[in-house]
Amino acid sequence: MLEPVQLVVLGASAFGEAASLLRDINASEGGPRYKVVALLDDDDGLHGAEIQGVPVAGGLDRWVDYPASSFVFLIGSHRSRIQRRSILRRLDIPRERFATLIHPTAVVFEGAQIGRGCLLYSGVVVFNDSVLEDFVLILPNSVVGADCTVATCALIASSVSTGSGTRIGPCTHVGAGAVINEGIELGAGSQVAMAAFVVRPLPDGVMCMGNPAQAISRVAVPDELAKLWRDHPCRNQES
Repeated sequence: MLEPVQLVVLGASAFGEAASLLRDINASEGGPRYKVVALLDDDDGLHGAEIQGVPVAGGLDRWVDYPASSFVFLIGSHRSRIQRRSILRRLDIPRERFATLIHPTAVVFEGAQIGRGCLLYSGVVVFNDSVLEDFVLILPNSVVGADCTVATCALIASSVSTGSGTRIGPCTHVGAGAVINEGIELGAGSQVAMAAFVVRPLPDGVMCMGNPAQAISRVAVPDELAKLWRDHPCRNQES
């Protein structure tokens, strides 16, 4: 039997749900096996604690202490969504050292592309020709329609449904139970509230809620992140 892949988790507070994902992957047939050897988190109050039997070994910068390990990136919520990419850039961990974890019940259709560091939980469906860029996280029972783009560091909560051709910008958060209509674009760093029904494009940094969804607030999006989305190939296919 092959030795399990050693994992170091970045972001201790979300480890509970990821631990369940890893247990299910390990119990499935024919795939790689994983063992979490440490959790890293910048919350000093967690250092020295154990979560589900795994020690919180220190801050994020201690990733350099694990030269033989792969990494799982769990940091991010609706509050911290915009910081996800900047944290990764600060740490400067090589992209190829991040594990992509796909639950055995998830369905990825032929032609779909899944990036590095993505996490797909139970019951997720990604339809044909869709692209999930690096570090996308999708919680259980969400459906990404055909020919969609989900840009780097986006977060999709449980039971979300997108129509075909949707474009979800980097560091966006889509709340549980939301529905995104066909062809809709969500701007960089935007946020869709739980159970919202989005029928109009959402500018960068805007939060929307309701059915139909209405913009209710807006946060500043770093120029670099806005430019990343403005120049993204999926938004310039006709030019």
